Amino acid sequence: MRAINYTKPNLENEWNEATRYPEFQKLGKELWINIARRGKRANLSRLKNVGNIDSNLSNLLPAKRIRADAQVNSGRVELPIVGRWPDGYLDLIGGNTRIATLLDKGYDPKVWVVNVPDVRILANFADGKNPQNRGYANSDEIMKTINKLFFLAKRNQTSNSSKSRGYTKFYNFNQWSNANIYYATNAGLKILKQKLKATPLNSLDFNELNQLIFDLIDSDILLPLSLKFRVNNLIIKRANFPAN
Repeated sequence: MRAINYTKPNLENEWNEATRYPEFQKLGKELWINIARRGKRANLSRLKNVGNIDSNLSNLLPAKRIRADAQVNSGRVELPIVGRWPDGYLDLIGGNTRIATLLDKGYDPKVWVVNVPDVRILANFADGKNPQNRGYANSDEIMKTINKLFFLAKRNQTSNSSKSRGYTKFYNFNQWSNANIYYATNAGLKILKQKLKATPLNSLDFNELNQLIFDLIDSDILLPLSLKFRVNNLIIKRANFPAN
């Protein structure tokens, strides 16, 4: 069996597939690409109950089958895209024919898994482009809101200690975040407040909170600052809150 070299998905081309989902339509192409490019590879066999997959080649368009077959035979295949929603739901966004072709030839397909931010607040990322939301929010209010979200995640960590084994535990805000100050646009504060309002007790974990903070930073509507004493040149760079 020929080895397959998987390439990252062409997110420009996959935009049409992404528009089948209302949340991506509201976001727009630019933010869809910003979110999707942070995906990670995974074997399809390791993912459970992925929706929107039809592995029966006879059901698929002949033209797409020819293209997918050519990719597999060349040994160079573009990664199909799977979305992972905050509730754990998995859905194939694009690349069904490639998956069906690989399965038919006996491969365990690799896919590009994209973590989809909370669909209840996702569309508000686009608000950052509106003139009325470009101003900066009150920094005390931002810190207060992020603190409340931290304590919700901390409470969930304590209540579900058996599920937290093997993960880093955070006991205070400064251990979790090196930022002394957070700046945010009005849109950023709006998203944080909506997340706080929509989150029941014992339902927020640090993986989800980190992803939210990461998305806000990457969308340029939240800026964490860590104030350190320096006697020489000062370089400000983004740190912390990795995607996983």
